[in-house]
Amino acid sequence: LLCVGTPLRDGSADLGDLLAAADAVDRVAPDGALVVIESTVPVGTTDLLASRHPRLAWAVAPERVLPGDALREIAANDRVVGGAPEAAERAARLLRTICAGRVEVVDARTAELAKLVENASRDVELAFANTVASLAEGFGVALPQLLELVRRHPRVRLLQPGIGVGGHCLPVDPWFLVEAQPDRARLLAAARSVNDAVPGAWVERIARHAGTIGLLGLSYKPDTDDRRASPAVTIARTLAETRDVLVHDPHGTEADLRSGSLDEVLGRDVVVHLVAHRAYRGLRARVRQGAVVVDAAGGWT
Repeated sequence: LLCVGTPLRDGSADLGDLLAAADAVDRVAPDGALVVIESTVPVGTTDLLASRHPRLAWAVAPERVLPGDALREIAANDRVVGGAPEAAERAARLLRTICAGRVEVVDARTAELAKLVENASRDVELAFANTVASLAEGFGVALPQLLELVRRHPRVRLLQPGIGVGGHCLPVDPWFLVEAQPDRARLLAAARSVNDAVPGAWVERIARHAGTIGLLGLSYKPDTDDRRASPAVTIARTLAETRDVLVHDPHGTEADLRSGSLDEVLGRDVVVHLVAHRAYRGLRARVRQGAVVVDAAGGWT
């Protein structure tokens, strides 16, 4: 099983680690050995590796786990497996030994595209939610009330707007499609542009308030220590360039940011709820009297 990073480099997928891993496997594996790619990869990657290492049997089954709940989801989630028929069936039999969910066998390009579409779909949905939040601000409409009203419609499933999109998947994977099919993926590029601009908009909102700033949360999502491409970290670093900023996160912080205790952060002039960790529930009442509260994560208002 190959599950190595496929980061973005200058707008393109960097397959260096994956290619190196494939080369390493080829040096020691016997003829016909099954190799399953679990990384999220551009469409055509499995075919590329099969052409580079034709004596091995190649399949692709992109992982679908949620950070923080990986072990349960490995066993429970449905899986999509792609490849040449024999290799894909072998991979499916392997996955069925550990996966209680449905294992669907398709060709490699379909499996690769399915994973990219899953992540791009959520990125687009978040871009729409963040656009709605921006529109509400522009019209002077209270966002919580607007969301509550809109969600009463039986066919509307509007996501919660946030401070941006982070992690190692959603900000990266849509670009694999944009690079390959730019004319057909304009919506995906636009969504990325929208979501990339959200942290900067929050910096502007927070910076309008004078005084010291306390930021609650640095991870890219609640209740994890994963800070990869976290918009909260981007916001903290940008504000710290010109303001007195103190940060807190129960799951860990960044060495270049000045951190403080929970009470110290809650005692600042401006207190920003950036990430909705469970540890922060009900803490608004502990913010010092007279401080400005910015509820970027939601749930405090």
